[in-house]
Amino acid sequence: MSHPHTVIEPARGLTVLTGGNNTGKSAVISALQTLCRNISGDYMVRHGQKECRIIVETEEGNVLEWKRKKGTVSYTVNGREVHRLRGAVPDDLHDLLRMPQVETEGEPFDVHFGEQKKPIFLLDESPGRRATFFASSSDAIKLIEMQSRHRARVREARNEESRLADQSVRLRQRVETLAPLDELDDQIKGLEAEHEAIGQLARNLSDLDRHVDAMVRTEHMAKKHADLAGASASLAPPPELAETGSLAWMIRQMDYQSRRIEKESEAAKAVSRVQAPPEMADVERLSGLISQMQRVSAGVDKAAARGRVLADCAAPPEMIDIAGLGQHIKSMEKAEKSLQKRSGELEQAETRLAEAEKALRRFIDAHNICPTCGQHMDADQFLHQFHGTGQQAG
Repeated sequence: MSHPHTVIEPARGLTVLTGGNNTGKSAVISALQTLCRNISGDYMVRHGQKECRIIVETEEGNVLEWKRKKGTVSYTVNGREVHRLRGAVPDDLHDLLRMPQVETEGEPFDVHFGEQKKPIFLLDESPGRRATFFASSSDAIKLIEMQSRHRARVREARNEESRLADQSVRLRQRVETLAPLDELDDQIKGLEAEHEAIGQLARNLSDLDRHVDAMVRTEHMAKKHADLAGASASLAPPPELAETGSLAWMIRQMDYQSRRIEKESEAAKAVSRVQAPPEMADVERLSGLISQMQRVSAGVDKAAARGRVLADCAAPPEMIDIAGLGQHIKSMEKAEKSLQKRSGELEQAETRLAEAEKALRRFIDAHNICPTCGQHMDADQFLHQFHGTGQQAG
């Protein structure tokens, strides 16, 4: 059906399958029913496939397999193949699977599967039918216990509902008690605004105090300067000063001459203690020898450096016969021509494939229903399966 290959590992306790419509939830139940009952028909075979397999591995290690291939059904129970069942199941299937129907004188009961849109087990049956089940079922005590537990859970749910209703009433009363908090919140916000305004006024007063202090200090300074001006008014003006430019120039010249005399005296004292220099010999020949030695030393250093570099070089390789290289070049040219030819054929094939896909999309858009199985067809899903398997999907 909708499961090409699906493996489900049940969880401990309860396993729940969820998902949208047409995602394969009911197909899992149908697979288990087919394995347990050997249901006839081929509706469970996926569209376009030749066989269908359902495999269940129990906690005890039993491996049970149902297979339908080309209209023939067979079982494999722990590696043992069972054929020609004619709609029946292997004798030991439910000894290992433990999911049999409850047999009665009339129609058997299925206690393991509940179909969609069907009431709870036995509730839609007649009283006689229910009595027949309880009279013949070995699990009657368990079902009665299940009904008792169900009623107990209903009572617990009703008690919980009553408790929640009482709690809701108490909470509603508490909310009504706390309703004036909204007005208090508005009052608190107003008080906070007044507090902020008072704080701003206090900051303004602090600034005014600093300005007042500055004004007082300014007044004191003004009074002090006024007193100084009044005291200075009674003093006689200072005498006029004579021109002192020439006198200053003479002082600077005398100072300069004094420092120069001291410097020359110190130099004369230092020179008086120095011996006379020796007579200089002819140094032109010595200078030539030194220059020649420098050039020879530079040449030796350069030659040594070149020797160190050449010592690390490997010997040149020997030349090989390159006749075979020409044959390889010819083979590569031939392969390149063949590749160009195959590339052209590939482009033509891709063009034909694109035209075929367009024609298939037009066909699916026009019909929308598979003429073979009557299922809905989706062009993108069909082409995705075609490209994934390399063959036609159905």
